[in-house]
Amino acid sequence: MSKRLGRTLVGLSASALVALTVAAPAGAEPNDAPGAVVSRELLGPDRVIPGAVSATKVTYWSTGPKDAPMTSTGVVYRPEGAPPEGGWPVISYAHGTVGVADQCAPSSSVPLERTATHLGHWLEQGYAVVTTDYVGLGTPGVHPYLDGRSAAHSVVDMVRAARAVDDDLSSEWVAMGQSQGGQATMFTASLATDYAPELDYRGAVATGVPSNIENLLPLGGPAFPALPLKGTTVYIANVLDGLRASRPDIDIDSYLTPLGKTILDDVENNMCYTEARTKYGTVTLGQVLT
Repeated sequence: MSKRLGRTLVGLSASALVALTVAAPAGAEPNDAPGAVVSRELLGPDRVIPGAVSATKVTYWSTGPKDAPMTSTGVVYRPEGAPPEGGWPVISYAHGTVGVADQCAPSSSVPLERTATHLGHWLEQGYAVVTTDYVGLGTPGVHPYLDGRSAAHSVVDMVRAARAVDDDLSSEWVAMGQSQGGQATMFTASLATDYAPELDYRGAVATGVPSNIENLLPLGGPAFPALPLKGTTVYIANVLDGLRASRPDIDIDSYLTPLGKTILDDVENNMCYTEARTKYGTVTLGQVLT
């Protein structure tokens, strides 16, 4: 790789692997408050997970890369029964990698069984559960995959939006997430109190947290060895896709093979993570980069 690209990739920290500048939707105002609800929709019974009495999809404002206003979507799951004094305490759940194409947003489909079971446990314990899709995933702009601050903003603002649509939710809340969501949760823990002082943040549970990926990318090239982790190439393609959108001055395509360009186009527009991993699971990073 050229020194220019190498310096750029090394300089990307885990907090902002993909720093996108995305225009807000038409009619947006820069001072639209984070957490402000744009729309809400009561979902059907097939979208209500065990332990919940209702599921409400919301579109709300949040803060994306470079602190630009962006919208996100998410779902509010209300537990059964009467709320305790002060309202239902809230768990803001951050999902793992699903892809970067709009159709991959979890709120657009029936929840996965394992996710529904996991979240249903907390609903049965008396927590309201709110789940963000993150900015740009099902909303305008390219999803800034692994941009920690953007994801954290989505997690926090999901709580704000949920409380705006349900008066029975408490200001007390915790963050929880797995994989990509584990990283989002760690960043949430670092900024929650300052970013949303009106909320009563209590802590975080993060599992499977990805880290140090920015140290891997500068080593990329045709001679990069095959890694034993199936799906690594698709993960990196998600990162490079966001970088391609945010930094046209680097001309990411000039560092990609024809196959690499095809993979990035597919993950941005056509394929969610599982499908892309199935199709490109045996492709190495060396086959993607010139």
